[in-house]
Amino acid sequence: MAEAARERKLPVDDKIHTWPHLVRMEFLVTLFVLVALTVWALTVDAPLEEPANPTRTPNPSKAPWYFLGLQEMLVFFDPWHAGVVLPNFNEGFSGKAPDLGCCELGQPLPHYGPRP
Repeated sequence: MAEAARERKLPVDDKIHTWPHLVRMEFLVTLFVLVALTVWALTVDAPLEEPANPTRTPNPSKAPWYFLGLQEMLVFFDPWHAGVVLPNFNEGFSGKAPDLGCCELGQPLPHYGPRP
């Protein structure tokens, strides 16, 4: 039987199927990384500061990165203008450039491409 298969010269299947070969390898790598991170988290102490003191604010106290623009505007403007007026300054803009971020209620849809 083996001689008959050798004589016919069957095509070599050089493909490796995703299941179970690749999925098993990805699972084992994920398991190894999970165990390594768990062991590392249990053995290394986190560089924490002293417990929070509500009577003393650290200097400088900074907001998260997504509030950084608002915090920097508060230095130069009144809180009403920096927090409400300026962030909404572009609302209702009806200039020559289209507002690509959204479609305003009651305004015609923007036209892309050559102008008539």
